[in-house]
Amino acid sequence: MRAIITNTYDRARYGDGIDYRVPPVSLLDARLSEWAGKLLKEKGLR
Repeated sequence: MRAIITNTYDRARYGDGIDYRVPPVSLLDARLSEWAGKLLKEKGLR
């Protein structure tokens, strides 16, 4: 399954359109964005 996803990602060239060095634009308001950031840090995802 992983190979299928990786192949699809590579062939669709998604990596060309997304600059992973820049944080994504958040659609959350400031309070929720701060909460989500803390939650992700607690989970070791940021």
